[in-house]
Amino acid sequence: RAHRHPARQRAKTRATMNSRAKKLEAQHEKIIRGLLRLPENRSCFSCTTKTTPQYVCTTFATFICTTCSGVHRGFGYRVKSISYASFTPEEVEALKLWGNEKGRQKWLAEWTKEQIQVPEEGNEKAISRFIDSVFERKRFVKRESVQP
Repeated sequence: RAHRHPARQRAKTRATMNSRAKKLEAQHEKIIRGLLRLPENRSCFSCTTKTTPQYVCTTFATFICTTCSGVHRGFGYRVKSISYASFTPEEVEALKLWGNEKGRQKWLAEWTKEQIQVPEEGNEKAISRFIDSVFERKRFVKRESVQP
């Protein structure tokens, strides 16, 4: 009788694991949606759209719009939908630590509007140039002063 129903036992174990995973996903989504309500995360990091971001660029832990998500993907950055993707505990922690305000402090520390405008919504060429300048070439990251 020790081997009564091993397949049933495995199915039960999977169901328990699925239940835990679903609870964790729901918890993560609740945290991310809470972060999205913060004023600094209510607009896209990479353009001037007025719509609430629906994506996260997990590479930089920033909130971005649908158009910018495609451009970020084009550069090879990792992008996830807030509504449809699962987030790892590490990704959620990174979003809690960073988000758009801290991202701006790092990536746009030495940026001025005269250097490059924040692109208008939907202008993929301008968004691509902006992302290239900000993340690829790191043009606006604060340079540490060189000691003599």
